[in-house]
Amino acid sequence: MVIAKAFRGLENLVLKPKRSLREKLIEGIRTVVIILGGILLIFGAISIRNNLPPSSSTTPPIFATNPRAPHNIVESTKNLEILWSKSNVFTNYGIFGSSPDLVAAKGTVFLMGSISQTENYSLFAFDAKDGTTLWRIPGHRSSLYATSTALYVGSTYSITAHDLRTGEQEWIKRFLSGSARNIEIVKVEDDLIFARLGGFADEYVMAVDTRKRVAVDLFSPEYFDGSSVFNDQLMFVRPRPPETEIKALDRQTSTVQWRADVAAQVISNLAATQTTVYCLTEDGRLVGLAAETGKVVASVQFEPSPFITFDPKAPPGGYYVAVDKDEGLLYALLGDSAQLFAFSIVADAGISPD
Repeated sequence: MVIAKAFRGLENLVLKPKRSLREKLIEGIRTVVIILGGILLIFGAISIRNNLPPSSSTTPPIFATNPRAPHNIVESTKNLEILWSKSNVFTNYGIFGSSPDLVAAKGTVFLMGSISQTENYSLFAFDAKDGTTLWRIPGHRSSLYATSTALYVGSTYSITAHDLRTGEQEWIKRFLSGSARNIEIVKVEDDLIFARLGGFADEYVMAVDTRKRVAVDLFSPEYFDGSSVFNDQLMFVRPRPPETEIKALDRQTSTVQWRADVAAQVISNLAATQTTVYCLTEDGRLVGLAAETGKVVASVQFEPSPFITFDPKAPPGGYYVAVDKDEGLLYALLGDSAQLFAFSIVADAGISPD
């Protein structure tokens, strides 16, 4: 009815030219008031709808994962020692090459997800000692990366740096809305921040200290891809499903140094220290490969196995690994059971499994 009145007002203005200027002015003002009133009614209805209580007694789950029976560790090499596990840690399944939802540094592990199936996304920080929550920032972020000095977070139109233990924002780098809808990847290597931007722009590099831009063409595509990780000398590349072979490349020349077949599909991101690269495989294992040779030097077997990687009724959450290089800690997030495990890396070196 409001729209009909507005159209009638416009019709009177256009099709009745013999009316006086005063009458046309009054009719125009009346038409504008009707249109504005209609807009206010629409926004008011949306606001009321958003604030209505749920229509049933149960809140629908935000995360589709219905956790399966918890996983237990049935076998482990001595160089990985379980510290604790945490249940009800929910994430959504990440597409290949996306930013991991789990990172760690300086005795803190960071999660983009939820600790309740019915609560929306938040950025969480957990204490490495026992998994207790240190802080949380509500809302979804696109990408995470942790170093010993800061947590770097990619969001819509911006990258922010946060204090590891308090979550306090230290700085923000904003991008023009037309050039970066989402910051899909953030990595920090050699005092440079590498970002893959959504929207019209593609890749962006800037100095950590000045936040000034650096030429992109100096770096290989792997710097802007979530499927690769680095140590000082090497770049490790996750195989694209259903392939099972992890590659190590020289960071300077991009020549392949070794290939390692882990005999099962790699279902997580890779996480690397100077001596070992870790991942989760579909057959229920957490695997560590020697950085220099690709030889398996650490392994944890979970049961039940294999991991569930697809369920049409309840898609599992993401599978992620993260290393805290400062504290010698390793984390594994199992998406089908919504469990987070913390391990101490007792001997992070080329040690044959027992």
